[in-house]
Amino acid sequence: MNTITTILVDSQILIYIDVAMLTLLSYDYFLSLAQEITYVWPSNWGFVKVLYLISRYSPFIDTILAVAERLNPDIDIGACNSIMTFNTIFAGLGIGISDLVLIIRTYTVYQRSRKVLVVLIVTWISVAVEPSIAGIPSCFLAGESKTGLINFISLLAGETVVVALTLWQALRQQYFKFGFAWSSDATQNLIVTFYRDGVLFYMCILPITLANALLLAFASPELQVLQTPLRVMHSILCCRLVIHIREVADIDQKNEVEELPELVFRNGQSGSEEDIEGINLGSNSSEV
Repeated sequence: MNTITTILVDSQILIYIDVAMLTLLSYDYFLSLAQEITYVWPSNWGFVKVLYLISRYSPFIDTILAVAERLNPDIDIGACNSIMTFNTIFAGLGIGISDLVLIIRTYTVYQRSRKVLVVLIVTWISVAVEPSIAGIPSCFLAGESKTGLINFISLLAGETVVVALTLWQALRQQYFKFGFAWSSDATQNLIVTFYRDGVLFYMCILPITLANALLLAFASPELQVLQTPLRVMHSILCCRLVIHIREVADIDQKNEVEELPELVFRNGQSGSEEDIEGINLGSNSSEV
């Protein structure tokens, strides 16, 4: 297969991928819209709700632009590169905003530990800020570019740190019994859901991140622009995390849960509306 044919085939593959991701994003939106209306829209405004709405709706902007750019055969190089630059920065920051939900959850279970907060802030910078400025691909690559590997390695490392911290705290609380006690069966169900969903998020994202890294390392240059799947899956899974924990809280008679306002992301139930980290997971609330 000659070079021109290879480029055309690879470009067609990217079109299929982007269209499939836009379809998946739209399908998940309509599939979970009823839950969003029930569990998110009526809740008080707060930081987590803002993160949710940004993660929920912003991917439509860059995903639609990516599809439009792929399907327009007459687009000039300047316009194509402008869209690519915007999408790379916008999607990178969007992934970082989605990851903030994971980071807030981890900060919450560590009882607002300042030491953990510093680690999480550094981690978030590596996930959101650095990849957005590390390297912006052009529409037509003349040769192989490995700059994008930095993005995916940073993302993989950052999310691994967040999930490792979450798992460690779960082990400390459940198996080593460091200052932890169930206040009710409803609380236990919420905590289990809280940890399980975070780990499942990581397990779903990990293969996509690794696939992107492998494509950048070994695939042809035309296939080295696969940010859309990662962006869409971050949005879907992040929003599912928020919806599911609220749904579980509602099913488990949330009025029984006396000390978990932030765990169910119901800002304003206790303290100020911006006090999003207020959570008490046990009798010992000292900083880690």
